[in-house]
Amino acid sequence: MNDLATFIVINMDQNAKIPEDLVEVLKKHGWMMVREDSIFVLPWERILEANGKDVSELMARVEHVRLTLRKLGLDYDIRTMGSDQIPT
Repeated sequence: MNDLATFIVINMDQNAKIPEDLVEVLKKHGWMMVREDSIFVLPWERILEANGKDVSELMARVEHVRLTLRKLGLDYDIRTMGSDQIPT
């Protein structure tokens, strides 16, 4: 389970910046930017190690960001993938 990661792809208009509220939530919950203003990742390994393999903390992080995206009315996709599914 440690080889999983959750990705968020945010569909924004060309040259649009993501709202500062969302940036704060992403940083607070340990998401890392993969592509500026559009793709973010939450690797499971580090979070599971810090929380004694408790998945509920990890799911709470994903859910909090998802609710923030909905509240802001942004178009997004969230997916969890294993290392064998992630394109290189």
